[in-house]
Amino acid sequence: MEKLSPIRTRGDTPYEKGKNKNMRATSRIIMFGLQNFWRNGWLSFVATVMMTITLLTLSTYLLLTFVVRITTTQLQEKVNMRVDFAEDVSDDQIKDIQTELANRPDVKTITYISKQVALERFIKVSPELKDAIDEEKNPLPRGLEIQPVDPKELEGILTYLQRPQVAPLVESNTYTDSRDAIKRLIDLTHLARNVGIGVSITFGIASMIVILYTIVLTIYSRREELDIMRLVGASTGFVRLPFLIEGVLYGVIGTIISTTILFVGMQQFAPVLTRYLSSVVDFKVLFMQNLALLIFVQLAVGIFIGTVSNWLGTRRFLKV
Repeated sequence: MEKLSPIRTRGDTPYEKGKNKNMRATSRIIMFGLQNFWRNGWLSFVATVMMTITLLTLSTYLLLTFVVRITTTQLQEKVNMRVDFAEDVSDDQIKDIQTELANRPDVKTITYISKQVALERFIKVSPELKDAIDEEKNPLPRGLEIQPVDPKELEGILTYLQRPQVAPLVESNTYTDSRDAIKRLIDLTHLARNVGIGVSITFGIASMIVILYTIVLTIYSRREELDIMRLVGASTGFVRLPFLIEGVLYGVIGTIISTTILFVGMQQFAPVLTRYLSSVVDFKVLFMQNLALLIFVQLAVGIFIGTVSNWLGTRRFLKV
């Protein structure tokens, strides 16, 4: 009599059994990670607050960086050098200098300012004096208006104008008078960037230290439970991964809280900030345009800090 082969039910194959086992192990690891976060109570709260402060500082720095970049770009477009030439200088000589400057890599644009254009600008700025200057006896000098690629490049352009072949032809330039103001603008931009980076790094390190010691205290308080898990055959990954899940939670929750605070803050303060800087940037529009980027950066940094802190803690204090 022919034997009937047993009917296989779903999950009987070795592959499916292994798959189900891995799924159960993964779900337990996630559950233990959530339990760790909840059990720690006050320590988890402190670690989450530090993470939130870190991410909030980082996001504020990024927003200020966007504002500084926009402001700097607009100011750079306005920073230029006006070079006026003596009356006895011919138009050909001025055109030769204009051509040489236009071929320099540090010059963005260069415009010739004739006497007529200079007069029109003068009347536009001071209309009450339009009758004081006669077009036929126009005393305003001819000149070149030079827009540099970067304000820092004006020093090199000035060096060119001070050459023996060019200097006698130049009557005056505006950069010499505004040099200190331009340098202060450049230094202020660098200072704002460096301070933002320094503050973000400081809070990031503080957050990592708090989370690290949170994990250490957790390991210490659960040392007997962890020893039993090792004795019954729990793998290294099964023991350590819940702590990494806990670190990810710090990053995710910190990102949610930080983004919420930023969103509420922008709703309240953006109109005020925009009113003072309306000609530069609309803060609410800037925030909404970069919201996805801010969330991504916060999430990436938060998860990185959380997982690295937990990895260091388990590696150093959990002998697995």
